[in-house]
Amino acid sequence: MNEEIKQSLEQYLHNANFSLNHPSDMERFYEFIIISYQKGEKIDMDVFKAMVKEKVSGIDDEWVRNKYSLYEDGIELLQKYNQ
Repeated sequence: MNEEIKQSLEQYLHNANFSLNHPSDMERFYEFIIISYQKGEKIDMDVFKAMVKEKVSGIDDEWVRNKYSLYEDGIELLQKYNQ
């Protein structure tokens, strides 16, 4: 994984409030999506899941799947926008 993408995801995971949705959390997540798109590197679900599980204790697989789905949707939206 590109170092800038990794740092962006780590920043999101380190600062996210997992019990409440907060606008700053989504801003950081969107930044992660944008950087991933700009670098031309789509993160695989298994890599995403492994990093989340490593950085955040007690996170369940459903949360990971939902967040990864948002990531995929964001990448797809950026691709469509730039066509």
